[in-house]
Amino acid sequence: MGFCYIQRLSFTALFAISTLFFHAANGYSKEQTFALEGATVSIDFPASWQAAPGLMGMPLMLLGPEQAAGRAAFSVTPTTLNDLSFDDAALDKSQSEYRAGRTAWVEDKGGSAIEFYPYKKSKTKSGLDLRQIGYRYSLAGTEFTEISYFAICKGQLFHLKSLIRKENAIPQSSMDQMAGSFRCE
Repeated sequence: MGFCYIQRLSFTALFAISTLFFHAANGYSKEQTFALEGATVSIDFPASWQAAPGLMGMPLMLLGPEQAAGRAAFSVTPTTLNDLSFDDAALDKSQSEYRAGRTAWVEDKGGSAIEFYPYKKSKTKSGLDLRQIGYRYSLAGTEFTEISYFAICKGQLFHLKSLIRKENAIPQSSMDQMAGSFRCE
């Protein structure tokens, strides 16, 4: 057993311990249920986050821990659109409209678009169809990642949205995990 083996073993042990600490510190709470207008929804989110139903007129906001850079946010909004199904061909075609609209919005505010994320299909843990699209942009010297998720539950369209500042150091996978836990009753 050479020094390199012991060094690798120490690095591996340190990595495992830090990973366990990270997951314990940022553990997910039990599924929480919220009564929104016209729907009851459930979602898992980190124990360090705060649920804020009705904040700023949004049916449900989930707020990340307070940081110097601000808080990451995840919103859930039931829409009035019912009896829908996803038309993936139409969604694919609408990506250029999404890009143009988001670019115009951020440029109007004095910022710039950095990167766009194309439509992605997935399913929630409960089996609901989920679609997402998003982009990364810079505004007033701050970089943001904004992802919109769309889920259809019992014929009703729900819009879920995540917004993260680069400085928040919250991985997008955490937001995807919250969206993937969404269900309605």
